[in-house]
Amino acid sequence: MTLSKTMPRLLLELLRELESIGIDNEEIYDTVCREKMSDPIWKLFIRPVRRYKWPDDFGLSSDNANREVKQALQKYIQEASKTASLLSLRFYKRLLVFQDRNVSTYPRRSYFDDFFKWRDPHGFDASGKWFGVEKNTIIEQERLEEDLLALYSIPEGQLRLFDL
Repeated sequence: MTLSKTMPRLLLELLRELESIGIDNEEIYDTVCREKMSDPIWKLFIRPVRRYKWPDDFGLSSDNANREVKQALQKYIQEASKTASLLSLRFYKRLLVFQDRNVSTYPRRSYFDDFFKWRDPHGFDASGKWFGVEKNTIIEQERLEEDLLALYSIPEGQLRLFDL
């Protein structure tokens, strides 16, 4: 197996482990858990920071389930980081290989965003610094608003109903 095929395999293994934990711990799919599980992925794999203290609580109802999640994340981060270094993957590539929509479990079809927070790659510079809203121009905002209005257009005769 080539190194580039290793990244999807590692993600799939992580998703399967989390899905297995989720059988008895449905809260793993809750937003709180997703955000808590995303934190080490982000700070240790996608955009590593120098000092990071692993949490023991990922929002699950039992200590054992939290421990299992931590072990699964540690295993993934260790192996994915090693492979990403060998492939010289920088921020964008790391984000893309983690948020790979081509990787899902079978038969349940769980994707990364069933367990982790999705982050828009367009909101970051090449180093992983978020620039978000400030980067959007007024022209881009107006274009988005026009697109939304086109999606939700109101037939001409109905405008009078709302005194518009």
